[in-house]
Amino acid sequence: MLSTIQIINSLLAIFCFASFAWSIRSFFKSEDRLHLHMQCIQYLGTLAVISHFSFVLTNPKPELFNEMVSCVLFSLSGILFWMTIHANRKKPLTLAYSNDKPLHLNQTGPYKFIRHPFYTSYTLCWLGCLCSSWNHPFILILVVILAGIILLYINAAHQEELKFINSPLRAAYKNYQKQTGQFFPNLFKIR
Repeated sequence: MLSTIQIINSLLAIFCFASFAWSIRSFFKSEDRLHLHMQCIQYLGTLAVISHFSFVLTNPKPELFNEMVSCVLFSLSGILFWMTIHANRKKPLTLAYSNDKPLHLNQTGPYKFIRHPFYTSYTLCWLGCLCSSWNHPFILILVVILAGIILLYINAAHQEELKFINSPLRAAYKNYQKQTGQFFPNLFKIR
């Protein structure tokens, strides 16, 4: 039987996963066909969600500290995700690996501090999964899956930055890169 903290943790995880799935279907603009890398992110993400919940349900001894840290990570992920959605509500972005040319540079909301807040949000969620499943005997499976997803996020961020550098927004983006961190705030530049 799941403990109260595991139930809270699971509900927070479900909220994050449902938010991410909603954004792919209803928020991000997309081309007719998903890029192969985006398909990989979806497949690996689905596998990670299934692994995470099977680990939660079969975890022989959940650690209270890990569960609490996981709740914090899921909460931060959800908050950052929805703040980023809000910052883009008037001009939704395209899905990762789309071939579009950037038309604007958003520097509002979370973008004041980090250039890729969606990827940071997703990564916080996956770290929450790892944390809550940490002492499960098959945790290595989840570690490998999540390492693959995070490498795809890093690659997607790199591709997006190249699109900006090869666009008329190059000078503004170069300045923006100097002021903000890629996935985490640049603490030396925050005033």
